[in-house]
Amino acid sequence: MPYENKHILVAEDDMINQELVRAFLNMKGVENVTIVENGEKAVNEIKKGGYDLVFMDINMPVMGGVEATKAIREIEHSLRVEHVPVIALSASIFDEDKITYIQAGMNDTMQKPIDSDLLDSVLDTYLNNKAEILQCAYNIEDAVDALGMPKAFIEKLLIKFQEGIEAELEELQTAISQNNYEKVHEISHKLKGRCANLHIHFMTTAFSKMEIRSKQKDLKGLESYIRKLKAYATTLG
Repeated sequence: MPYENKHILVAEDDMINQELVRAFLNMKGVENVTIVENGEKAVNEIKKGGYDLVFMDINMPVMGGVEATKAIREIEHSLRVEHVPVIALSASIFDEDKITYIQAGMNDTMQKPIDSDLLDSVLDTYLNNKAEILQCAYNIEDAVDALGMPKAFIEKLLIKFQEGIEAELEELQTAISQNNYEKVHEISHKLKGRCANLHIHFMTTAFSKMEIRSKQKDLKGLESYIRKLKAYATTLG
């Protein structure tokens, strides 16, 4: 099984939803699943270590998902350990909600009820492709050397980049789903140039491929690119 050595934490207070999430994960080959009923317990579990991915409900008693994720990121930062990907789980996810979740430190969102194909994509991105993303980690020193600019200035540009990239990737994803070749070309071309200026090589290459594919009118499979790019964008800060 592809995920037999992976350990996933699920923070969800509803008993039926707990069993549904476990059943979905088991069906996908994830056997090692730990379930807690609130954010405080999720934070305590993360302190123990050993988790590869977290599915975090938003509205829970004691401590909600947003507050719990912020606490998790603070712990990881203080210990200087690798971030565990956190996926927001919610029955209703609007664009403004997504921004709140990303700013809190969450990596991605999944709407309830869970979509099987979307779950496949999330697991593939944050478990199978994690090594690829980490291997291509952004090196701000490369940008400093290449641009001849102070590091503090580059960091400010990165913050501005991250503030806008989530919405732009959502727009790009919509264009892909609608087979809007011109829009995909327009957005991917713009983002390719922006990433090239900041020397974000992983994203520059991805947007370049998407730009080419839009010219070829072949958008099949590009939505998986979006998920990888969302995951990578969260590693820039």
